[in-house]
Amino acid sequence: MVSTAHGCPPERGGKAEILAPAGGMPQLVAAVRSGAGAVYLGNHSLNARRGAENFSEQELSEASCICKEAGVKIYLALNTLVLPNEYGAALSSAELACKLSLDGIIVQDLGLAALIRRCAPEMPLHASTQMTAHSPSALKLLSELGFSRAVLARELSREEIAEIVTSSPIETEVFVHGALCMSVSGQCYFSSVLGGRSGNRGMCAQPCRLPFTCGGAQNVLSLRDMSYISHIRELCEVGVTSLKIEGRLKRPEYVAAAVTACRLARDSGNVPDTLRADLESVFSRSGFTDGYYTARRGAKMFGVRTKSDSENSSAAVKRLHELYKNQLPVVPVSMVFRAFSGEEISLSASDCEENTASVIGQQAEKAINKPLSHDYALSCLSKTGGTVYRLSELKLNSDGICAVSGKELNSLRREALDALSLKRKERTPIPFCSTAEYSGNAAHSASPPLEEEKRRQLVFADSRQLPDCLEDYSGAIYSVSLPVETDSEVLAAVGRRLSAADIKLFTEAPRAFFGQEERLLLLMKKAADAGITDITVHNIGQIALAQKAGLSPHGGFGLNVISRHALAAAEDMGLHSCEMSFEMTLAQMREINSPSSEMTIPSAVIVYGHLPLMLTRNCPAAQNGHCGRSNPSRGGENPAFDRGLCEITDRLGNKLPVRCAFGCSEVFNPIPVSIVDKTDKIRNINRFVARFYVENYVETGKILSDMICGKTDSFKGATRGLYFKGVQ
Repeated sequence: MVSTAHGCPPERGGKAEILAPAGGMPQLVAAVRSGAGAVYLGNHSLNARRGAENFSEQELSEASCICKEAGVKIYLALNTLVLPNEYGAALSSAELACKLSLDGIIVQDLGLAALIRRCAPEMPLHASTQMTAHSPSALKLLSELGFSRAVLARELSREEIAEIVTSSPIETEVFVHGALCMSVSGQCYFSSVLGGRSGNRGMCAQPCRLPFTCGGAQNVLSLRDMSYISHIRELCEVGVTSLKIEGRLKRPEYVAAAVTACRLARDSGNVPDTLRADLESVFSRSGFTDGYYTARRGAKMFGVRTKSDSENSSAAVKRLHELYKNQLPVVPVSMVFRAFSGEEISLSASDCEENTASVIGQQAEKAINKPLSHDYALSCLSKTGGTVYRLSELKLNSDGICAVSGKELNSLRREALDALSLKRKERTPIPFCSTAEYSGNAAHSASPPLEEEKRRQLVFADSRQLPDCLEDYSGAIYSVSLPVETDSEVLAAVGRRLSAADIKLFTEAPRAFFGQEERLLLLMKKAADAGITDITVHNIGQIALAQKAGLSPHGGFGLNVISRHALAAAEDMGLHSCEMSFEMTLAQMREINSPSSEMTIPSAVIVYGHLPLMLTRNCPAAQNGHCGRSNPSRGGENPAFDRGLCEITDRLGNKLPVRCAFGCSEVFNPIPVSIVDKTDKIRNINRFVARFYVENYVETGKILSDMICGKTDSFKGATRGLYFKGVQ
């Protein structure tokens, strides 16, 4: 006889997983008990939440047992840029993940990803959202690099997510609840440039939450928290693999509330209003937003954490604690109970993962009054409360005349489930080769070394910035670069002008191109038709597009290359040179590019420019109509260069330039970085890059003249950036 138990949540499988944050053991327990399908966590400083409690090796082993028993996956976050002296620690963490048979490693650093792939080819790799994957072409390259999943950028709309997911060769993960950074992940340098604490290394000081203003608009860099709970079923229908909750720095009650709300939204679409209200109370910034998902970006997406928000959280926390007071029965088990008079009774319990545990009890005796019935056995064996199990099926093999006490049935149930738990906690380590090494195996040849006097590369945000004196310094300039969206006739004209002066003309792709892959490819082809042969790319999704357009791709700073292994990976991806991250010190660059490192592609360093502090899809100046792109008449005081240029003001009165292009905005440091007087001391770097984002053509001419002639007038008051002090 077979019977099915009822009244329990549906079993996992065939649905998008609910992925919960676990900053420490209390949060992990809350996630598991609330019904999460997976958790993500860190085990030391090399993760994007270094301020979280994180997990020691012993705690991670314990967490692994807890999760395996409940059928919950664990993903280890190694999602920061890794400096050369940190690779040993990073690989030790990866090896521990393999030893504990974790379910995946989340990685940002291209070099670390390549090395883990070499050391542990069977370990699933997830591309962190810090890799700024936001196009179909990006996911195709990630697949070729050995990634099994990509965490998509938060700024994508419903239609853009659908376009990526339906064409993706790998799994996709989408943030559905939690904090929103103003900047596109992986493209924010605000905290590092202003305070030495790098968001790319898990140390962001959140300067964007400070009171920046524009016109009458306040807090123009602070977004509300996101919540896509009402859209979860749509995401499931599209085919998203994982629904991710942000919040490794938040308390267990938040984790339990978010997991429960997401699970209910996925399974039935019905989330109680009281739970929604408590989730908003436990942590939000004046409510939630779904502006990116619905493509309704603008002022309504902005908000701050207020005093009333904090006061409302206290009562909600007490209520939400009840959500994970007891374990949700999430693992279905089928049981077979055998009872024949004169024989030992037995019970076997099996899960859906082919684990079976069997136990034997006392000898069954013939019933005097009432023999064992199926209903009575079911009532005893289904009492799995407090465990991860729920009885889904019971088969009773009996002669129909024997008797078994409730005490004996309960004892057998406990023993069988305990034995099943031991089997579920067993781990088969993933092979890890600690001696594997990676130095790149690109088949292409590197560009020949440049003459000492022809190492300068000039990058302009607009053709109207080009100074009249360019040709005067042709012997000192290797290349000039203009944006790929520059009119093709202008590109052709500038190309002819520079060719006569023996200066190469590059074009440069934007750091982000949300939903505009086809447009970007078309612009690249037009640039190639105009005679351009080389392009700087800042996103891995642009490499294949450039090659398809017939352009040779070169890496920009947006790729965040910060180690020898990352530079080797850049070469393997087909890049012909690469700009090093300006979060590095010159000493670190020297080491990476030393002759002993056997690097073959040229490397570059930014020696001058107003560094970009953040890249955002929500213009901070648009709230009050001050965006230079949306309101050209307010685009700047300088008529020679007003395309998309505006500014915001910090609490000290400093004006930060903002430039809008290609659907995004870049916020720049008002003080430029300059090491032009140190170029004679820079070793093992092939090219010196000067980036002109906010200057007009008169200013660029003066700066260029001073740069080449060794004058200091243009660089007084400039900063040395991070080139000598580095970042945390």
